[in-house]
Amino acid sequence: MKIQTSTDVLIDTYNPTSNMGSTYGFSVMKEPIGNDSYKITLVATCSGMFCSPKPDEVRKSFYYYLNTGKDVLEGIDGLMSIH
Repeated sequence: MKIQTSTDVLIDTYNPTSNMGSTYGFSVMKEPIGNDSYKITLVATCSGMFCSPKPDEVRKSFYYYLNTGKDVLEGIDGLMSIH
Protein backbone atom coordinates (compact mmCIF):
# COMPACT_ATOMS: atom_id res chain seq x y z
CA MET A 1 0.00 0.00 0.00
CA LYS A 2 1.02 3.58 -0.56
CA ILE A 3 2.50 5.39 2.46
CA GLN A 4 0.09 7.84 4.07
CA THR A 5 2.25 9.10 6.96
CA SER A 6 5.99 8.90 7.51
CA THR A 7 7.70 10.45 10.55
CA ASP A 8 10.58 9.53 12.87
CA VAL A 9 8.17 7.49 15.00
CA LEU A 10 5.42 6.34 12.61
CA ILE A 11 5.09 4.80 9.17
CA ASP A 12 1.48 4.31 8.19
CA THR A 13 0.09 3.09 4.87
CA TYR A 14 -3.36 3.74 3.53
CA ASN A 15 -5.83 1.06 4.58
CA PRO A 16 -6.62 -1.45 1.86
CA THR A 17 -10.20 -1.56 0.63
CA SER A 18 -12.25 -4.72 0.23
CA ASN A 19 -12.31 -4.35 -3.57
CA MET A 20 -8.50 -4.77 -3.61
CA GLY A 21 -8.66 -8.47 -2.71
CA SER A 22 -6.50 -9.76 0.15
CA THR A 23 -4.15 -6.79 0.47
CA TYR A 24 -2.25 -5.59 3.53
CA GLY A 25 -1.98 -2.16 5.08
CA PHE A 26 0.60 -1.48 7.80
CA SER A 27 1.28 0.80 10.73
CA VAL A 28 4.74 0.71 12.31
CA MET A 29 5.38 2.67 15.51
CA LYS A 30 8.67 3.35 17.30
CA GLU A 31 8.28 4.08 21.03
CA PRO A 32 11.12 5.00 23.42
CA ILE A 33 11.39 2.66 26.43
CA GLY A 34 14.42 4.27 28.10
CA ASN A 35 18.20 3.85 28.02
CA ASP A 36 18.31 4.69 24.29
CA SER A 37 16.12 1.65 23.58
CA TYR A 38 12.93 1.51 21.54
CA LYS A 39 9.92 -0.74 21.13
CA ILE A 40 8.81 -1.24 17.53
CA THR A 41 5.20 -2.26 17.01
CA LEU A 42 3.67 -3.46 13.74
CA VAL A 43 -0.05 -3.58 13.03
CA ALA A 44 -0.91 -5.47 9.84
CA THR A 45 -4.43 -5.06 8.47
CA CYS A 46 -5.72 -7.26 5.68
CA SER A 47 -8.67 -6.27 3.52
CA GLY A 48 -9.79 -9.79 2.64
CA MET A 49 -10.98 -12.91 4.39
CA PHE A 50 -8.39 -15.19 2.83
CA CYS A 51 -5.13 -13.39 3.53
CA SER A 52 -2.06 -15.49 3.07
CA PRO A 53 0.11 -15.34 5.01
CA LYS A 54 -2.08 -14.56 8.02
CA PRO A 55 -1.63 -11.16 9.75
CA ASP A 56 0.00 -12.84 12.77
CA GLU A 57 2.54 -14.58 10.49
CA VAL A 58 3.31 -11.26 8.79
CA ARG A 59 3.88 -9.61 12.19
CA LYS A 60 6.15 -12.42 13.42
CA SER A 61 8.10 -12.35 10.16
CA PHE A 62 8.58 -8.58 10.48
CA TYR A 63 10.09 -8.96 13.96
CA TYR A 64 12.27 -11.83 12.71
CA TYR A 65 13.53 -9.56 9.92
CA LEU A 66 14.35 -6.81 12.41
CA ASN A 67 16.40 -9.26 14.49
CA THR A 68 18.15 -11.16 11.69
CA GLY A 69 17.92 -9.17 8.45
CA LYS A 70 16.37 -12.23 6.76
CA ASP A 71 13.02 -11.81 4.99
CA VAL A 72 11.28 -15.17 5.31
CA LEU A 73 8.17 -13.98 3.41
CA GLU A 74 9.86 -12.72 0.27
CA GLY A 75 8.45 -14.53 -2.72
CA ILE A 76 5.69 -16.34 -0.82
CA ASP A 77 2.30 -16.11 -2.58
CA GLY A 78 3.62 -13.31 -4.77
CA LEU A 79 4.39 -11.07 -1.80
CA MET A 80 6.95 -8.37 -2.16
CA SER A 81 9.59 -7.89 0.47
CA ILE A 82 8.44 -6.10 3.63
CA HIS A 83 11.52 -3.87 3.95
